[in-house]
Amino acid sequence: MIDEEALAKNIKSGKVLGAALDVYEAESKPPFNSPVINLENVITTPHLGASTEEAQVNVAIDIARTVSNALLGKGFRNAANVPAMEEEAMKILAPFVNLAERLGSIQTQLIDEPIKAITVKYIGEIAEMDVDVVTCALMKGIFNPILDEQVNYVNAMLIAKERSIRITEKKTSQITDFANLISIEFDTGKKKHFIMGTLFANKDPRIIKMDKFYVEAIPDGYMLVIANNDVPGVVGKIGMLLGECGINIAEMSFGREKKTGEAISLLNVDSEVPKDVLLKLKTEKDINDVKQVKVMV
Repeated sequence: MIDEEALAKNIKSGKVLGAALDVYEAESKPPFNSPVINLENVITTPHLGASTEEAQVNVAIDIARTVSNALLGKGFRNAANVPAMEEEAMKILAPFVNLAERLGSIQTQLIDEPIKAITVKYIGEIAEMDVDVVTCALMKGIFNPILDEQVNYVNAMLIAKERSIRITEKKTSQITDFANLISIEFDTGKKKHFIMGTLFANKDPRIIKMDKFYVEAIPDGYMLVIANNDVPGVVGKIGMLLGECGINIAEMSFGREKKTGEAISLLNVDSEVPKDVLLKLKTEKDINDVKQVKVMV
C-alpha cells in the first residue's frame, strides 16, 4: 500500500523521480481526488482487475485453486518466491525433487566442514527441463538436518545465499546407462565430496555412487555409512555386531574401488543405532570410519 500524500510530497521534492499507479487509496469514495493525479511525472491507469462482483468471485476461485494445487503437489502457478511449475511438469519432476532432497539430506550429515560450493549436474532427459525446483529441493535437504529454523522451497536458496554458498547448475543430455542422473559435488575448500542418484522402477530413488565408489542404496530412514578395508570377514563382522545389539539390517550395499583396497558399506537399518554401538563398530579391525544419517524427507 502507498501513502499517496507522502508519495506526492516526495515526487514534488524530487526525492522520488516518478510513479505509475493503477490502485488508489480511496477509489470507492466519489468524487475521486488523489494528490498524485495531476502530477506531471505520475502515470495513472484505472483499476480494472476484480472491479465487479463476478470478477472478485473468479479471482477468489483462481487463488483457491492455485493454493490447492500447490498443496497437493500439482505445481506452482503465479508464485512470487518459488519457481513456477505447471501440473504436467510437476508430475515429471516430483520424483526428482524427492531424490534431490534425499541426496542433500544424506550428504550434509556426512560432511564435517562448512560447504562453500555446490555443483549439481543434471544428466539425461531431465536436462531438457526447468530444474529450478529440483535444485531448491536439494538445498532444502541440505539445510533441514542442520538448522533449527524451518527450511522450505521458498527460503532454501536464500539461506544458501546468506551462507555464501556458490551454487552451479550444469546440464547434459549425454547418453548413459540410466535415462536420468543427478550428480552433486560438495566443495568445502579442503575436500570435495560426491554423490550421484537416479530413479529405478516405480520412480524409486537410488544412490548409485558415493565419492569414488559405485553402490546401489536406498536413501531412506536410518543409514550407516561405513568406510572399511576390502578384506574377507568385514561384512560378516558388521552384521554380527549389529545383530548382537538388536539392530536389524533392512538393506545393504557394498562398493569398492579395487580388490583388497578401500571400500564403502551402506546399510539401511530399522532403528537408530545407539552411540555405543557405533563406537564398537569404529574400534573393529579393518573398519576405518562409521557415520549414521537419518534421511529427513
